[in-house]
Amino acid sequence: MTVSKWLTFGHVLFSDVRHELVPVEGSLKRYPVLVIYGLGNDDWPFYTAETYQAATFFNMSPRIPPPEELKSSSSNKFPFAPQSFTTVVYRFPVARPETYYSGILTEARLILKTGGFIELSILDVDLNIGNWNRRTVRRLKGRTNEKSPDTSLGSTVDLIAPLLGKVGFTTIKAARMGVSIASSVTRSDSKADKGKAAAEKKNNPPSLS
Repeated sequence: MTVSKWLTFGHVLFSDVRHELVPVEGSLKRYPVLVIYGLGNDDWPFYTAETYQAATFFNMSPRIPPPEELKSSSSNKFPFAPQSFTTVVYRFPVARPETYYSGILTEARLILKTGGFIELSILDVDLNIGNWNRRTVRRLKGRTNEKSPDTSLGSTVDLIAPLLGKVGFTTIKAARMGVSIASSVTRSDSKADKGKAAAEKKNNPPSLS
């Protein structure tokens, strides 16, 4: 979970809701939080529940790919009553059509209590992955487009951010985290080697013997 916290500025939840989830001694108040985790496993939701024990977490993370008729539908309702949650955490949305994202955000707005939060962690598929991986991703996008032409393959952030305002969310704050990569810098190394060789040649003049 170290990388996960690095991506969220050292916190498990990074929005202002984390201040409300601090347990108060003697208080029986519970904060209901809905988690939608795009990676489809329980690791992060369980870790979050262990971290914020003053909250009750509900996990709606997809474990298997949704049926084709659900991938593009914007009318799928969440199985919760309106104003049931103080927070919705939508983490790592997978590639889907715009109508799918719009449906998720609309339902999230409906089930949130007044003054509630929605927190999104979005990984753009391109990231900072270098030329070789970028070509691989481009080929993957091509194959995905052939199978699912309606799937959005552009920047997920640029697609979802405007939808937040359209469905009624206000006071939207955003932060972008760059992911660095490690690789050998051949050009710099060769220059250093040439400079080192030139210095040695200067310090050791050729012999006259």
